[in-house]
Amino acid sequence: MLDFLHDSSNSERSHDGWSWQAALTGNTCPVCISMHGSIHAVDEKMESHPNCRCSMVPVTKSWEELGAELGFDFSGVEKAGPSFEEIAKKYKLSAEQKRTYAQRKMTGEAYFRGLKAEEQRKVLGPAKWLAWKEGKFEFTQLAKKTYSPVWGAGRGAASLASLVGETEAELYKKFIAGFKGNDYYSVAGIRLTYERLGHIFERHPEVGLTTVASLFREAVEHPLSITPSNSDPNVSMNYVKDEFGRYWSFVIKKSDTGSFLLTVRRAHEQGK
Repeated sequence: MLDFLHDSSNSERSHDGWSWQAALTGNTCPVCISMHGSIHAVDEKMESHPNCRCSMVPVTKSWEELGAELGFDFSGVEKAGPSFEEIAKKYKLSAEQKRTYAQRKMTGEAYFRGLKAEEQRKVLGPAKWLAWKEGKFEFTQLAKKTYSPVWGAGRGAASLASLVGETEAELYKKFIAGFKGNDYYSVAGIRLTYERLGHIFERHPEVGLTTVASLFREAVEHPLSITPSNSDPNVSMNYVKDEFGRYWSFVIKKSDTGSFLLTVRRAHEQGK
């Protein structure tokens, strides 16, 4: 079954309007992705940016709504006839054609969350991506309204500073500078990758970037204690304490290709 074709994130739509549809390809900008799937009033104009490839798609009445107006029971009509899977097989639709069909039914955020982490960073940039992973702003806030005396009303990308504030934006940029073009941040030879940072923020949304960065350095350079793993001799738990007195365990793995952070865990006490 092609389960990804049945995304219900936009299932409750008003038919009195239109849907913002973006060309979701590898070079689609964050503005268009964030607007994709949003519903607008029928008298609202599409205000975008130069070279935009988006389009306005009418949101039509459902079979049930049409039946109610005409006095017929059209319930179940959408399930009548061949399924999309059967049509796709009959006409030998490619995987790309199937994905395109699925994308028309999902929100921009749902599409974006389905991308690989490196693809997400390419769209947003690493600093804005980290702030989003940390939950500093909603995905729909990526697009802001603009006005140009040449192009008129439109939409553009919201800056990181406008999303999280000047001070926090500078902290993110300073941290990203430490990556030096790599996909990892290194302290004393121990790597902390973008992928692991995203994992940490998803697991511990209460911990911010500043806390993670400072505790990571502390865990590498001045841990309160180091406990070897019982299951893997190449893994150790480096314990530190944050400003609130909570213990954290930074799980570090050493290998022939280098040492790196696996994950971060809350600890009940030092060494446990």
